Amino acid sequence: MLKTALCLLKLYYCVPRTSELTSLLEANDKESVLFQQWLTTDRCNLETITKTIDEFVPYFVEKVDKLITHDFIYKEQSSFLRDKKDSLKQGEVLTICDFSENYSFIIQNSAQGYHWNNSQATIHPFEVYYRKENKLENLSFIIISEVLTHDTTAVQLFISKLLDFIKQSIDFSKITFMSDGAAAHYKNKKKFASLCSFRSNYGLEAEWHFFATSHGKDPCDAVGGTLKRMAKRASLARDYGNTITTPRELYDWAVKQSDIHITKLNFCFISNEQYAKMTHELEELYTYSHVKTIPGTQKFHSFVPISENQIEAKKFSNSKDNPKKFTLFQID
Repeated sequence: MLKTALCLLKLYYCVPRTSELTSLLEANDKESVLFQQWLTTDRCNLETITKTIDEFVPYFVEKVDKLITHDFIYKEQSSFLRDKKDSLKQGEVLTICDFSENYSFIIQNSAQGYHWNNSQATIHPFEVYYRKENKLENLSFIIISEVLTHDTTAVQLFISKLLDFIKQSIDFSKITFMSDGAAAHYKNKKKFASLCSFRSNYGLEAEWHFFATSHGKDPCDAVGGTLKRMAKRASLARDYGNTITTPRELYDWAVKQSDIHITKLNFCFISNEQYAKMTHELEELYTYSHVKTIPGTQKFHSFVPISENQIEAKKFSNSKDNPKKFTLFQID
């Protein structure tokens, strides 16, 4: 099975690919091909599929085409991140951001029904890189929030708190963001519109780059995982009179721990009231219904504003091709 798969991949690079693959399969007196594939609807399952040779060959070629493109983007974006760290200048900040899985509260010896309690806290780490005296330094900043809506408004609110935090320690004029390409909160027209207004809102140049799909593993995962692991251990060690069962209690515990055990982590709490206020402010600032969606958004992995309403997009960050220019909305 494995040998056949390797042969198929090797022959894929031959010309003509389709005829070579068809000949290989027919030479083995195969009328159909049985294979397994991960399929996703609302969740992912490993399915066993049977196709005739005429159906399988173009299907296989199409999937390998996508795999090769995906692998190329993954390597290019990883290379960009390494190069960016190495070439970071004074006055520039590189920030990696990612939502951690929500933290679910736990109580030692809880009643059976507590298992179905949906009380959670949002955890959103930022890992900040900057250069100090020609040495690369980093800061970890973690948002703990009772806001469970992971959307563009939440991200914009989190970023505003991040910038306030960075300005306390670093003098900078440009910030570069890197994240996964989640369309709900990072990679959408609302985020691009707010990115274009970074200079007018914060007095900073800003650009946003994206990892390849499902390849956004980064220090944020380690930071968020460390916080949740320590919080779970602390919760299980506490009695009923001293539980951690709300986002605010989680934040208060984390701040105390940052003075003792996790000194390199910095925390900020975001309330539902702050989220509601930011929602109102963004509604006044942008009429999102007038903001245009960038065609083929998910194919681009680099977005750099060139004006208050225009942005340049490239398929990968170090691309030598001329970037595509898009006007997001009209300025009156």
